[in-house]
Amino acid sequence: QKLTGAPVYARRSAADVLRTGKLSAEDPQINAPLSKTPIPKATNVWNVNDDELLGVGSVRLRAMATPGHSPGGTSWTWDACEGDKCLRIVYADALSPASGPGFKFRAPLAGGQTTEQLLRSSIDRISGMKCDVLVTAHPADSHFLERVAMRPANDLAAIKDEQQCKTYAEAALLQLDARVVQEESGGGR
Repeated sequence: QKLTGAPVYARRSAADVLRTGKLSAEDPQINAPLSKTPIPKATNVWNVNDDELLGVGSVRLRAMATPGHSPGGTSWTWDACEGDKCLRIVYADALSPASGPGFKFRAPLAGGQTTEQLLRSSIDRISGMKCDVLVTAHPADSHFLERVAMRPANDLAAIKDEQQCKTYAEAALLQLDARVVQEESGGGR
């Protein structure tokens, strides 16, 4: 936005962070060392709802609530087409159970659910998605850059892998299960 002035679309809890530059108390990263780094405030921030369609040129993006890694976690889907050939692209927000010291994934939040429950629901949602190409907040989580680099020139179908969302979700579930075991044993991050 700083370079282009483009509007920013985010779910309400993420939009509040973008507008204020401050994490909410329910954010798992609230006490993490990086949370002490100021978040630049954004302007022209618009709220988007779960399952809402947004148009950007001829592309229609669908917002999907995937909270847990952060309260405002949002994933996006769209179709990328060349002629009559289309690929379903999924940008899956981070699903890892990263947190600052002392954060409890099993502690009830203001709405009654736990961060663990939210994250499990988000993992299930990503796992069940139709997904030809997966892009993640951390490219190494989806091996996206490697897949693009290894594809033959002009062969977009070479980056297609219909199991990517499921594989990503399975890895996140293993991380969450390990985090919960750690929390139950008195450990924490």
